[in-house]
Amino acid sequence: MTTRRGLLAGLMAAPALASAQPGYPSQTIRVVVPYVAGGTTDLVGRMVAEALAERLPRPVVVENRGGASGIIGSEAVARAAPDGHMLLLCASAHAVLPALYPNLAWDPLADFTPIAPVAATPYMLVVHPSLPVHSVAELVALARAQPGKLNFASTGMGTAQHLAGEQLKRLADIDLLHVSYRGSGAVRADLLTGRINLMFENVALTAGMVQRGEVRGIAVTSPTRTPLAPELPTLAELGYAGAEI
Repeated sequence: MTTRRGLLAGLMAAPALASAQPGYPSQTIRVVVPYVAGGTTDLVGRMVAEALAERLPRPVVVENRGGASGIIGSEAVARAAPDGHMLLLCASAHAVLPALYPNLAWDPLADFTPIAPVAATPYMLVVHPSLPVHSVAELVALARAQPGKLNFASTGMGTAQHLAGEQLKRLADIDLLHVSYRGSGAVRADLLTGRINLMFENVALTAGMVQRGEVRGIAVTSPTRTPLAPELPTLAELGYAGAEI
């Protein structure tokens, strides 16, 4: 019988499960987060693990295996025994990576069994306060005046942050330099010091940073305005249809 691994996350999944085993779970369940600690997926993973641990007779632990846009952690789960004791909390990049890396050692459909959608979150477009922009229109104007000079960060190729930045570049016809990191923690550190000019990041993580004046929020990627930052317009209402992430 073909076996596949399990996914949660954006989706939760397990190594292509054959069928439920009597007496499951018989050992500690590991929820693999394919990113370093401190980012959105990691925070969601810990919330999920805590909730599962309250309902299951065995411990549930989070295991961070960051690197390569989630490829490393996903491969570890794909190689695990398909017994439901190792799960993957993946983000949207899980479905995008095969288009960017044709020689992946795993297939998002053939090697994993989806278990449940876990969370959906919009992103906020934030800039460092030193950047002389207070709106998307001003950002676009500055980027056009300095093509290729401004940079934006992401947690890896194919991640939501990366795709959001590329979509803005395409829709606004601007040239921005993409800088890839291994996780949100390292990105935020460089954003706060000004080494990174702008980025798209989870609204729940950026709302506090905006309130403290560490970054300046100028738009969100949700289809409607978010209650966490109701003053910020959506990219769609600014005329960038197709920028919903």
